Amino acid sequence: MPKPTQRPHDPTDKGIAPGEDVHEPPQPSLRSQGAIPRNDDWRDPDDALRTVKLGRALRARDQQISLAAEAANIGFWSRDFEREDFWASDKWRALFGFTSSETLNLDKFLQRLHPNDRETTLQALENAYQGDGSYQTEHRVLLPDGQVRWFACQGRLELNSEDQPLRLQGISLDITRRKLAELEAQAHRNEAAHLLRVASLGELSSALAHELKQPLTAILSNVQAAQFLLARDNFDLQQVSDILSDIVTDDKRAAEVIDRLHVLIKRREFQPQPLEANRLIRDVLQFMNHELTGRSVQVVTELTAGVLSIRGDRVQLQQVLLNLILNAVDSMSQPMKNDRTLTLRSRRMVDNVIQISVADTGHGIPPGYEETIFESYYTTKPGGLGLGLSLSRSILIAHGGHLRAENQGSSGAIFHCTLPEGRDGCASVQSQDTLMERERYPKNA
Repeated sequence: MPKPTQRPHDPTDKGIAPGEDVHEPPQPSLRSQGAIPRNDDWRDPDDALRTVKLGRALRARDQQISLAAEAANIGFWSRDFEREDFWASDKWRALFGFTSSETLNLDKFLQRLHPNDRETTLQALENAYQGDGSYQTEHRVLLPDGQVRWFACQGRLELNSEDQPLRLQGISLDITRRKLAELEAQAHRNEAAHLLRVASLGELSSALAHELKQPLTAILSNVQAAQFLLARDNFDLQQVSDILSDIVTDDKRAAEVIDRLHVLIKRREFQPQPLEANRLIRDVLQFMNHELTGRSVQVVTELTAGVLSIRGDRVQLQQVLLNLILNAVDSMSQPMKNDRTLTLRSRRMVDNVIQISVADTGHGIPPGYEETIFESYYTTKPGGLGLGLSLSRSILIAHGGHLRAENQGSSGAIFHCTLPEGRDGCASVQSQDTLMERERYPKNA
């Protein structure tokens, strides 16, 4: 505002009293004179219209993203490393049981996770920091009301100009329904696998009885021999000691047979663990040795040297091989011109895949039925359940692998089992294979 001044009285001034305060008239600004253009003069009407439309489009896009995230149970989050700030959308807070005004940090987030999932989540974060910046994991969340929910999380790490972590931002998707469906399917698969194992053991009952009878008979013979020696006045103590050692050995053999039967018969949950493919094959062949010998089947193994690490449920994978071997033996049960030869192979494929193959010299698969045989309740056996191959494929798919079949020309069929190579490795497993070993089990061994 102009500062008031006092002027001396001039008689020529009319209407102004002596000593009266007056204001000097304001001077016109440069802008009003047109020397400096206004912002409005710079703006093109078309640009202003485009700006308004762009703002509306961005607001509409934000609303669409919010609605989609709301419908899909997706929450957004961001962690700023420089400001040590953890931001999350209202949807994320609601999904994880946090209030809209609650201050968030990494410790609070980890405490909300299931105790068994905290370490894997921290490892996923560390992999993002040290790797390519990609964050991906699944974990359970324990809500304040006692509910347990599953979430799949994905994020991307941003770096500053010095290649240091700047922020990590991503989304969390509620996958509880999917996980519950998977657990229910796994429970059904476990039940069906148990029933199939019991049915398979029924087919092997005579062989298992013979395998159990051998050590029991040996124990009885040794006990009778020891009683005979002890009945003498003078007996050789070393002979008695040797007999007792034989009894202990035979007792362990019988216990191993019973333990294998118990593992196959009892109901159990899915229990993945590090395994070695070649040892898995040998264990199944040892279990079925008497059955194969009794059916005059010659067994050939072609096992790749070294440790073939896989990860899976030992009993379920043994069941797959057991079922494939029983099918192969049945296909060779009819009178044939070829020798009854069962071949098991193992090898490492590309893309970190381990393949186990079971081949026979039976009648093969009818042309065009290479996929039909994997359908539930399809069977060519009198009184068969029609679930063996279907369940075997389901088990391998649950392990991240697959099962397929093909004919070997006129010399039978071959089934290929593929499994991902195990990440955990099998360092404790000592493989004694040669470069490509070929073992032949004699028919009358």
